[in-house]
This record gives sequence, C-alpha cells and structure tokens, in this order.
Amino acid sequence: MSSGVSRGGADYTPLFCEENIWRLARRMLDAGAEPRALHVLILSNPDKSLLMQQQCRAGPQGYVVWDYHVVLRLDEQIFDFDTTLSFPVPASDYFAASFPDQRHLKPAFRGWVRSVPAVAFIQNFFSDRCHMLGLVAEAEFPPWPAIQPQHAQVVALSDYIDMYKPLADGSEVMTVRDYCRRQVGAMGRGDVDTDRTD
Repeated sequence: MSSGVSRGGADYTPLFCEENIWRLARRMLDAGAEPRALHVLILSNPDKSLLMQQQCRAGPQGYVVWDYHVVLRLDEQIFDFDTTLSFPVPASDYFAASFPDQRHLKPAFRGWVRSVPAVAFIQNFFSDRCHMLGLVAEAEFPPWPAIQPQHAQVVALSDYIDMYKPLADGSEVMTVRDYCRRQVGAMGRGDVDTDRTD
C-alpha cells in the first residue's frame, strides 16, 4: 500500500531515530496500514558499532558507525529519515546500498537486525532519553513528550539494541545477511548476502 508519508511531512528530530520511527509507525497504523505488514527494524550488533553507508551523517570516507539505528518497513519499502536514498526506498535497494559486503568487515562492524512488529513496538517501547543526556543539548531533544509504554510490558531502548536479549514481543534477531536471505528476497548489485555460490 502507499503510505502517503513524505520525509518532510513527518515528525523528525536528528539523533532520535527510535522516537521518529515510533511516531511514524503509529501514524501509519492510525491511517489504516495493515499491522502484519509493518515492522520496526532495530539495526545494531553486539559491539554497538554498526557500519552503514548512504547515511546523511556519513563522513568523507562514505560511511558512519552507529551504536544503533532504527528504520521502519512497510511491505517491501523501508522508511529511514537519515538515509541519502529515497524515502521510502525498496528494501532490496536499501540493504544493498546501506551495508557493504559483510565478508570484508571486521565482525565488530557487521550488521544485525531485530525485527519488531510495529504494534508491539508502539505498545511496549519506553524512552526516557537518558542515553542522550550530555551528548545532545536538551534544547535539541524532541519537542514532543518522551514516549511512555502503552502496555504492561515495558521494553527500554537498551533492551531492543541488546541483540542477545530475548524479548517476548514477537521480535526476531538475525544478522543482516540472514535477514536479507529470509525477508528481503533477491538482492541487487552490492548484495550483502555473500555466502551464495551461484
């Protein structure tokens, strides 16, 4: 389905990707998006040093290293406020362009994905913004209130980005390469799924 959302027409605060995506997911669900087609993708790895390309904050070398990043998937489209790619962008194009060949990276920089049903993310996510205190002036925090859980089960950001932590919210954790094999389908040029022999 068409989301009807433009990059400039959605709530956005730099460096608060998890809140930006929470608000976008809620907006899409309120507008009638099929819940089963909407997933929040939390991108990180056990070392909290995720190397990504095609990001607005990439340096002259062409990449940035995030401790985590959060994007939204609706059907076969990815919504990432911080990408230099289109908004949205086909999932296959997004993963091919955003993640270099994982074989050529040190394990500390390889991508992992936690895929969370958007409904569960909206219900359970809790943000007190403490991870940004001292890193960003409070005047640069989002203008909206901090997100409070809407369900008895509370999941903090630190829980979501812990790729070894099991959560009872229907989320799945796998490497970027495995996610591309299982959930993205055929990848294009720049394929991050590099174990294939064909």
